[in-house]
Amino acid sequence: MTNVRLAEYLIGISTLIPMPQDYWPDDGVKWSVNVMEHRASKRHQGGHAFQVLLAESTPAYTADGSDGTFAVELSAKQMRTGIERDYGKGKTLEQIFDTKYQQPTLALAQAALGMIRTMMTGFKKVK
Repeated sequence: MTNVRLAEYLIGISTLIPMPQDYWPDDGVKWSVNVMEHRASKRHQGGHAFQVLLAESTPAYTADGSDGTFAVELSAKQMRTGIERDYGKGKTLEQIFDTKYQQPTLALAQAALGMIRTMMTGFKKVK
């Protein structure tokens, strides 16, 4: 998947994405980010920069007395690594972020089980 597609998807779903705590070791918190913008960048690893809001922290960030919302840039590599570390490798964006997503094999198994239950409702168990 291209960095542009990843960025547009993350902007479109407008959800908080947990990032590793070691990205901001001086803060002593784990930030969840919301992707706001993106651009190509030769300066960032992966060739792309993601403008994100540090929207939520665990525990609450209180070091500077502000409201806790900050804008920073993350590289494409940092975004991809952060997502993989929190959600695991080898998953599609739909598997990670779409709450209605079902694995195709799971959906088929559930349909088959439902059909068997429907067929068996007319039968009584004889002892």
